[in-house]
Amino acid sequence: MTDTGILSTAYQRCVVEACSDAGIICMAAKKSVVLCGTSSGDIILWNLDTQNIITTLFGHTEKVIQIVVQDDVAASASYDGTARIWCMKSLSCTHVLEGHESWLRTIDLYSGLVLTGSGDNTARVWNLTSGVHENTLLGHADWIHVAYIHRQDDNTAVTASWDCTVRTWNVHTGTCLKSISCHSPIRCMCDTNNKLEVVVGCINGSVTILDLSVGCIRLQLLSPSNNPINSIAARHGRIVAATSDSKVHVWSCNGPSLGIFHHHSAHINSVCIALDGVCFSVDGNGCINAWDMLTQSVLFEEDAKDPALCCIATGNDETTSLICGLEEFASRETDGLSTIAKSFGRVPGVFGDWFFKKGGWKKTMGLQLTGRKRRFCILDGVHIKYYEGLDDTQRPRNLKGAILLTQDTTVEVKDLRLLIHNPDRTWDLEAASQEQTQRWKEQLSHSLLTLQEEVYPSVEACVDQNSTQHQESQEVRRESY
Repeated sequence: MTDTGILSTAYQRCVVEACSDAGIICMAAKKSVVLCGTSSGDIILWNLDTQNIITTLFGHTEKVIQIVVQDDVAASASYDGTARIWCMKSLSCTHVLEGHESWLRTIDLYSGLVLTGSGDNTARVWNLTSGVHENTLLGHADWIHVAYIHRQDDNTAVTASWDCTVRTWNVHTGTCLKSISCHSPIRCMCDTNNKLEVVVGCINGSVTILDLSVGCIRLQLLSPSNNPINSIAARHGRIVAATSDSKVHVWSCNGPSLGIFHHHSAHINSVCIALDGVCFSVDGNGCINAWDMLTQSVLFEEDAKDPALCCIATGNDETTSLICGLEEFASRETDGLSTIAKSFGRVPGVFGDWFFKKGGWKKTMGLQLTGRKRRFCILDGVHIKYYEGLDDTQRPRNLKGAILLTQDTTVEVKDLRLLIHNPDRTWDLEAASQEQTQRWKEQLSHSLLTLQEEVYPSVEACVDQNSTQHQESQEVRRESY
């Protein structure tokens, strides 16, 4: 890309869609082959040249959250708690990496090693050839969101956690070298290709460059804003960061802002930079943009109709392919959730899941309530509304109550239990899987961080006042069972 922003390469658009019962969560590319990790746990291999499916790799039992490729080897991490190593020549699984006590969130493959990060607060180092576990990296106090082996020093692993810290480790001994506090849970991280540095994006909206060699913050690019950073990429001395308020910020690696891309109308899920320096971004409404980082001018725009969850760019000096993964009919649980997820998928901040709702503890009375009922819960703004069930059209029916989120609310996960602590009560929601509890914890954390200083509507307004089932209670959120 020249300084005038004129493209010297041709562009081939290629939107990869999932099959009818799974959406694409993550992707990786090796030349003309694209590996697509799905919400069902399968990995679909596509040929970019023919735009046909090559094969499907089976083995994972829950969604695949990340895939990485190096040479003729691929590695995948799944919410089923395992990682798998795949031979790209034989298209077969060579090793299943087991040992984590919770779901996996991140994986990397480099210099003969595999690095995995998990919801059990640990990272593990594995031998790529033998599949043998070599070291466990202990020290984080919450789940690890990003982990990779630094390309400037393959003896060093970098991990970013929900405990607000970035740590560096010796991959051969498992020793923690440095710990840097970022003052907010870390959502994304990437290498700046400049010595031992990384750039991190946090839930509080901050973007920071960290100097890993001395263990300190080198430069804060973006101050906290309560707009979580969803995706970060760096290439050719530039950094881009996508926010939940529909913007992509651009900086040089030395700090000066180069501008802001404003052409999205929904939260941006993924951003990447092509080999020639063109930036791609996709959002929750399915808008796909290719644009010039220097001028922030749109090169092409396309509406994919369904929410776009991820994107990657691959190619050579002559052709660049943008590959987008769409949510399509991505399902999360049974009992009509695929329909519910699709129906509510385009309403900002709203999604639903089945839980077994327990009464929780009334802290002011010192009384533990033991009622347990199955409820369909929807996060809607600052309320978690819970319904008796779904009607024939798979829409929620018979609102039973709601939980009000305030600035004093905290969220805790214990196995399958999602504990929502309010000053007067702890609510106990039992999920069907650890993936479900972690997904809700992340969404609730976002909601709590964006609460403003205002008086919210009373929870009672959420309930049909004509229903005689609720006349006994003055506060719906105090339903005991």
